[in-house]
Amino acid sequence: MFLITGLPEAANVSEFQAVYERSKGMEPKAATLLAALMKGENDVMMMNERLKVSQDERKTAAFVVNHRDIKSHDGDLKPYKDLIMMVSLYSREPIRSSQILLP
Repeated sequence: MFLITGLPEAANVSEFQAVYERSKGMEPKAATLLAALMKGENDVMMMNERLKVSQDERKTAAFVVNHRDIKSHDGDLKPYKDLIMMVSLYSREPIRSSQILLP
């Protein structure tokens, strides 16, 4: 089934379930949830080849895949603040605090 939909054959279903549970009630974009199934940006591009998703969905999935392993030390939020600042420089829409989900 995964190959038909363009999703990776070895999809990380347990990570998808964990992300889904953490984001209940937050209304995340579908691409955010789908990114949990993918290991890297190549998986995102393969999904795009098959499904022809919108540019926004492709960029969202690629962003999540590329930045999901940010580590902070001793509760330091600086890596997350830097990421938010970087995104705000390239985004057309302002970032609202309700869109930010910290671990």
